Amino acid sequence: QMCIRDRCICTPHKGLFKEIKTMKWMGISDSRYETTHLGVSGRMCELQAIVGIKSLEMLESNIKRRYEIANIYKEELDGLVEFMQERKRCVQSYYIFPIFTKKRNKIFKELEKENIESRVDYFDPGLHKHPLFIKYAKGMEFPVAEEIASKVLAIPMHGDLSNDDAMKICKIIKRSLK
Repeated sequence: QMCIRDRCICTPHKGLFKEIKTMKWMGISDSRYETTHLGVSGRMCELQAIVGIKSLEMLESNIKRRYEIANIYKEELDGLVEFMQERKRCVQSYYIFPIFTKKRNKIFKELEKENIESRVDYFDPGLHKHPLFIKYAKGMEFPVAEEIASKVLAIPMHGDLSNDDAMKICKIIKRSLK
């Protein structure tokens, strides 16, 4: 049995405690810096804390702005590309804005020519093809995941993106789809 409270994990099991401690310290199990598990760095410096606090203060206005940009993309590209399905009662953060099209590589290259960063590698290849997970997916096929991964392109999305920039991105995408 394990109890999780705020940022503290409590357990009466010594083995589980040691494993969690190792995972929290980047997978390092002892003072010789030998990595034995997949882990994370569970620490944050003061500067990261300050940035985090300020980011939280701006969160609502940033999400509102991202919704405005997403609406421009959806209106301008409707019927030309597919969008991520959204649940009605969920609030999107629009951390990224993925579009789906078989012509994603062409769009990627056209955006790149204009010095506009986009990402084809965000979801492609799928996790089942990453070195850490290959052994778990051995002998399994994921045709739906592979099809989606081959069509996804993450286009620019951030709170400082202007409406003009969003429209320029849409114009390049439309031109690429002809």
